[in-house]
Amino acid sequence: MKKITLLFTLLTFSIGFTQTEIADNGGFESGDFTDWTQFPSGTQSVITTNPSEGTYCAELNNTVLLSASILKNANKGIGVVGPGQQVTITFDARGTLAGGGVAFAEFFSELTGGGTSSAVILGGGPLAINSDPNVWTPFSFTTTTGADVSGGVTLQLTATTGGAGSVAQMFYDNISMTTTAVTPTCSDGAQNGQETGVDCGGPDCDPCIADPTESAPEFPTTGTDFYIYSGLGTSVTNFNFTAFNGAGTYSEVDIESDGNLSGKVENLTFYGASWDEIDTTPYTYVHLDYYAITDTAFSFYLIDTSLAATICCGNAEEPRYTFATSGGDETLEQGVWKSVFIPLSHFVNYPPLVSGTWDGADVKEWKFDGSGTFYFDNIYLSTSNTLGVNDIEVSDFIVYPNPSQETWNVKTNNTIINAVQVFDILGKQVLTLTPETTEVKIDASTLQMGVYIAKIATPNGTSNIRLIKK
Repeated sequence: MKKITLLFTLLTFSIGFTQTEIADNGGFESGDFTDWTQFPSGTQSVITTNPSEGTYCAELNNTVLLSASILKNANKGIGVVGPGQQVTITFDARGTLAGGGVAFAEFFSELTGGGTSSAVILGGGPLAINSDPNVWTPFSFTTTTGADVSGGVTLQLTATTGGAGSVAQMFYDNISMTTTAVTPTCSDGAQNGQETGVDCGGPDCDPCIADPTESAPEFPTTGTDFYIYSGLGTSVTNFNFTAFNGAGTYSEVDIESDGNLSGKVENLTFYGASWDEIDTTPYTYVHLDYYAITDTAFSFYLIDTSLAATICCGNAEEPRYTFATSGGDETLEQGVWKSVFIPLSHFVNYPPLVSGTWDGADVKEWKFDGSGTFYFDNIYLSTSNTLGVNDIEVSDFIVYPNPSQETWNVKTNNTIINAVQVFDILGKQVLTLTPETTEVKIDASTLQMGVYIAKIATPNGTSNIRLIKK
């Protein structure tokens, strides 16, 4: 074979497709079976007689009845070929098949450590070669890899005999396996190419956002709070976490294995929780924390019972607060806990609502709709949108100076400080430290004047302290 193809050479075409050659020594131009695995029955040779191209071709001369002489280009494209990816296999073949002798080309999606996720007979049956044993027949097949190709892919070529009088002598040359995939855009809202998530992961896109390793920080406000779903307390009665939902998975998870549960929404369509009706009119805000993984937009609803009798269930007039990467009520951020205070007046004065009134006097449910995966926690009503915290005992920590203009020093009584997270009074995280020492300096020089909350984690648990920047 004259055309020696380099392994993993990338050819990028203007139409947006990428082809990658993954076969090794497909023309046998090494003069031997380098990169091939042999399971001979009869003889297998690399010969110079009548190759399709170049100098060499492979001969499988099976002289053993009821057997298969097998040649494999095995476990190719590991780390390059992905699940569900298109692969094109081409080769030339000639030979003599008689008396029940046949030849097959088979394609396997391999698992790490053995086994396959799919096995395909290319063409659906025996190869149809020319009746003249000296005339080469070109073959081309396109197939799709299985769900797991961690062990790469394998092309298997055979010369298979039948009973008495069977002949199976095959010659193969010019063998190629190429992957073909649309170049991922990393912004088309779908998992494609070698992405490991929607528009993320793989060699082309940004890494996918990991699940949170810590729960949302739990801070009461400086006002009066009414807790619907929070580790700070429960004020509602007959709470039902999954009162209704569409497709997707909706569950509670213990992120830090400390008994503090957070909500997790996977592949959101719509989902809601319920409780006995409450009057929200004494309050000014509804608060929630969210941690978005794959979301680009979702909406939050507080369901007013009287309004829901006529305006509900996805009606365009139904009041909602939308988080979106663009065009929402608030810009959605991914990969970080976000603390949000939504004015209840937003629901009262929702512009599209013209056929009824949201008065908040009989709220009984929350609802999320949209798409993607996210976590949530600390849904409560409040008269204030400012977080507050009580100072911890001096015997646990020493903080100085406080107030400070430049640096806060936090010191323990021989207890290791594992992590420090600093939040502003709206719940936005502004600093993170992992000192692993008994004393840590917190740089306040870049912070605005005001009150901050530091969440300090030690082997004994977490504590909150108030910091003042002057």
